[in-house]
Amino acid sequence: MKLKTLNTIALSLALAPMFCAPVFADVIQSTSHSGTDSWSPTHWISVELGGVTLATGTNNILALTSSVTLVDQGWGNQAYNNGVQIELFVDGQNAYNFFVASADHSWSTQTYDITANLATLTGLNAVLSSIVWGVNTDVKLVLDATPQGWPGWELHTRNASFSVTSEVAAVPVPAAIWLFASGLLGLGALRKKAQA
Repeated sequence: MKLKTLNTIALSLALAPMFCAPVFADVIQSTSHSGTDSWSPTHWISVELGGVTLATGTNNILALTSSVTLVDQGWGNQAYNNGVQIELFVDGQNAYNFFVASADHSWSTQTYDITANLATLTGLNAVLSSIVWGVNTDVKLVLDATPQGWPGWELHTRNASFSVTSEVAAVPVPAAIWLFASGLLGLGALRKKAQA
């Protein structure tokens, strides 16, 4: 009877981490890029202003801000997409993108905060949550100038920067690993004792 009770206690210790939510912790990663200027006379081709590679397991963006000074120094009309966008690339393929600044014929500094654009934040996080880490290994956020190809349009940027705070999928904390391991060791010791 005593051995059965000890076995039950050891098994409880071994299984405890599975039922204790607080024993898992999130890892926060903050990354940024700044200072890239560009002049884009070549139309329809994105010009990378900077990029950050997300840590393996990233499944949530908590914050994303950008700032860029830009102008359409041409004589043509203007369009919203003659500007700067942020793109999410998964193994080199564009998986999601959104505009953060639009050029006109006067220099202006434009800032963007994704937390003020909840639909965009939700869409970006939905794509991140669908990434199969281990299969997809290179996940990057890129700030791109996107010059348009109409005659007379000419996109210039200065001091482009962006900052990302992301959350990596929960990982076991050391206490949970220790508790699990000690429970398994206890179980093993009790089994050896019972066999003796």
